[in-house]
Amino acid sequence: MKRRLRVRAAEHGRSMEEEAREILRRAIGGVIAPKNLGQAIHARFAAIGCVELELPARGPMREPPLLARRGDSSSFTNGPCNLVFAASTVDGDAPAEDEVRN
Repeated sequence: MKRRLRVRAAEHGRSMEEEAREILRRAIGGVIAPKNLGQAIHARFAAIGCVELELPARGPMREPPLLARRGDSSSFTNGPCNLVFAASTVDGDAPAEDEVRN
């Protein structure tokens, strides 16, 4: 390793001690990772300037899933909980229990 350091120092025109210092500076003196990701992203792209993006139109929120108790023929189980999701088709009619389980 000492021989490689001597060769590397000679290639860069430095003493072995100065080459070792430079290696250490590069290894531990590098850029410190920012603690705030948002600020880091902002700093990286600040030179580009402001970019206005067109946001898509938002529609109304979708309906939450219907919940039913176990044993209801229009529902299917969702794990070991007491509540299950009620199955429904596009037209709103609940399918038969055997259709839901298959």
